[in-house]
Amino acid sequence: MQVCLRSIRKHTQDVPIEVIVVDNGSRDDSLDYLRSLRWIRLIETDNRTWPYNVFQAWDLGVRAAQGEYVLTMHSDVFIRRDGWLRPYLERIQEAPEVAAVGGWKLTEPSLTRALYEWQKHVFGTALSALKSLFGRKRVIRWRRLRFPRDYAGLYRRSVLLEHDLSFLPRPVGAPIPQGEGGGYAISQRLWDLGFSTRMIPLRTMAANMVHIAHGTSAFVAARRRSRAGAQRDVEETAASLFREPWVQALCVATELDD
Repeated sequence: MQVCLRSIRKHTQDVPIEVIVVDNGSRDDSLDYLRSLRWIRLIETDNRTWPYNVFQAWDLGVRAAQGEYVLTMHSDVFIRRDGWLRPYLERIQEAPEVAAVGGWKLTEPSLTRALYEWQKHVFGTALSALKSLFGRKRVIRWRRLRFPRDYAGLYRRSVLLEHDLSFLPRPVGAPIPQGEGGGYAISQRLWDLGFSTRMIPLRTMAANMVHIAHGTSAFVAARRRSRAGAQRDVEETAASLFREPWVQALCVATELDD
């Protein structure tokens, strides 16, 4: 949490922003840290029902915010450099019907990743076509690759408020289909209303920020006892990141808390 907030404050001097932090019932020292920061607006809740508490946090933030746009962000996203917001603002200001901007899962660009996304697009579209031939509901699978993920997604706040839109999937409590996680439900509602979403190239996003997917679990003792492959990967990614000089510098930059 410290690195996330300090990185935002350090690298967002070119755009006037307010930072709203929604705490979902933290039981550790992070809540005391948040209460000590005078430059953020803190909303405290006791909702620990994951992942729905995350979606409800976005809804609270939208209604508490005062700006023209609202950007959702996870606490395991660290900003690398100045000017990171400019690609978001440039894309969302391209046309009035653009209501959301962001990127897909943030991984370092690679040929392997590109081939993976290509095969998902090709085979997903083919499967949708076959389903439509047999009278089954058509699912445009490629669109799942084209919605802003909520780890860092920018939205027109007026559109969300005017249409009373929520980030919560419907029905609440139902299983969330694979590929329709954070950001999909709100994007689908925007599409249904005739709005569009725009994507920022992963290469651009990776240059401006880093996201440790499920990174907070790397610091949860109960999860560290499990050495499953995915959990081990998260821990190793987090450990490697915290050895990088720019992250180490943020860890000791206490002046950014004042």
